[in-house]
Amino acid sequence: MLRFWKGIAPVGSFLLVVACSPLQALPQFSLLTGNRCINCHVNVQGGGARNDLGWYAMESVGVLQFDDLGLSALRPVLSTNTFLDDRLTVGLDFRLQSARSLRDTSDDRRLFPMQGAFYAAYRPFDWMQLEGTYNLGRRVYAYAGQQSWSGSVAVQPSLDYPQLRVGFFQPSIGYRFDDHTMLVRRIPAGSQDYLFAPNWAEWGAELNYYRFEWLTATLGVSSLSSLAGATLTDATGAERPLLG
Repeated sequence: MLRFWKGIAPVGSFLLVVACSPLQALPQFSLLTGNRCINCHVNVQGGGARNDLGWYAMESVGVLQFDDLGLSALRPVLSTNTFLDDRLTVGLDFRLQSARSLRDTSDDRRLFPMQGAFYAAYRPFDWMQLEGTYNLGRRVYAYAGQQSWSGSVAVQPSLDYPQLRVGFFQPSIGYRFDDHTMLVRRIPAGSQDYLFAPNWAEWGAELNYYRFEWLTATLGVSSLSSLAGATLTDATGAERPLLG
């Protein structure tokens, strides 16, 4: 009997693990490639403008290539996003969504903009970078805390020293999924509300240190004046400020 239980225990353990809900580890994309956000983006927290490596990765490794879309003529024009001796970097994100409401009996679909953001970054010196973005989507849909622009100045003498970032930008708060195939901004099931609006930005400053491959450390302070406009609905149905 003891031998029987010893034989069945590994099988039972395996079935128990399979039956459990899937676990998520962070950062998923970094574990696969060894890259961090700063490797492909101009800011440490990721998102926004891509640097030259990020542009090449998007242009060469993307699921859809220019040739697949019949836009092969654009390949020479969009082969790089850096200019002026690699000191100026530009980019944009433009997204549309087509949707039909489940509460509408008609088959009509609406097409509305999800994002229309323009990026630019400039290095007047090797140790200084100025970056900013402007979001056209703010003119169409506005959420509490959402901003139409952001900008910051980053100073870093070398990779051996921390980077000081000061300006009006999104603080490094919350999860940062590096897997670009995930729904990183909102949970579609509706069981949880995402507290931070798209293009949320605050006045603040951060120290970022990423000298070693195994360590990324961030220390920052922000005003949170933009987030003060966000509200939550309590159990009674009343709206209350997120920050109390």
